[in-house]
Amino acid sequence: MTAQPVLDFHVRLAPRPGARQRLLDALGECGLTRAVVCAGGTIDLDRLSRQLVTGGHVETDADNDAVAAACAGTDGRLVPFFFANPHRPAEAYRSRAAEFRGLEISPAVHGVALTDPRVADLVAVAAEFDHPVYVVCLDRPGAGVADLVGLSRRFPQVSFVLGHSGIGNIDLYALTLIQDEPNISLETSGGYTCVAEAAL
Repeated sequence: MTAQPVLDFHVRLAPRPGARQRLLDALGECGLTRAVVCAGGTIDLDRLSRQLVTGGHVETDADNDAVAAACAGTDGRLVPFFFANPHRPAEAYRSRAAEFRGLEISPAVHGVALTDPRVADLVAVAAEFDHPVYVVCLDRPGAGVADLVGLSRRFPQVSFVLGHSGIGNIDLYALTLIQDEPNISLETSGGYTCVAEAAL
């Protein structure tokens, strides 16, 4: 039996020398065909963990240039996604969108709710370029899975990906919320096996 090709939909490009080669080596070692790559290092993990618990945000731009450069020349093995900063005009994404294959929006990093008009502006650009939109939700007003469902219904032509199997490690409720939403897929990194089994 031939194994099905596997796309890893959640890879971070570390802001370190040799990061691209390490990513390609890891894909090979794990038998993965392709990976969606977003910028890492936009916020340090200590601050991110505090923001997840207590709130807050940064207005730092991700290193989208490094992602585009790392993915170039990999014959599609590394798929570049633009990590948007909603504190910047949507034109910052539109002007670069042709270089990328999708969009990431992170309420945990930038602190902007999925119900915010700035997020809708970014998703409208994603619709123009037929880009999927990757989102990690939070247990916070405006950033929950129900808010992602609301956003997906406003943009039915856009494919959304719910990151990390929802909120926390064991969010079976997220599955209930998205099960009848044809344009939301589930990405399973960081979730418990029981959630992945329930999703299947």
